[in-house]
Amino acid sequence: MRKYDLGSQLPENLTSQEWLSLKQQVLDHNDFPKFQTDFFNEVNEYNQKRDKKLEDPQTQKEIDFLIKKYAISERIRHYVNPFYFISKYQKYYEVRKEIRSFKFEKKFWIFLIFFLSIVLNIFSFKK
Repeated sequence: MRKYDLGSQLPENLTSQEWLSLKQQVLDHNDFPKFQTDFFNEVNEYNQKRDKKLEDPQTQKEIDFLIKKYAISERIRHYVNPFYFISKYQKYYEVRKEIRSFKFEKKFWIFLIFFLSIVLNIFSFKK
């Protein structure tokens, strides 16, 4: 689309139907098969150049050095505070303890209300 300057003809808000028809026009264009093979060849050439560069022993040494360098720093970054997980567990334990106490209090209050309602009902029927 860019190659044939069809992008400048696009309206701001394109509906899906308009987009599909535009795509179909591009795919039906006479030069599209040539563009497709040219693009495929460019991508293939680029990938082959990258593969050759990666096969170079000097490049492999550089990559190994970088991997070792950053792998060590990542390990150090992860283990800066060896007590991180212990402290995290302790915080979690405190929160759980608070939740348990709340649940106990909630059960206690429900039981108390239930008991008081029974007692009040009994006294109300005696009169």
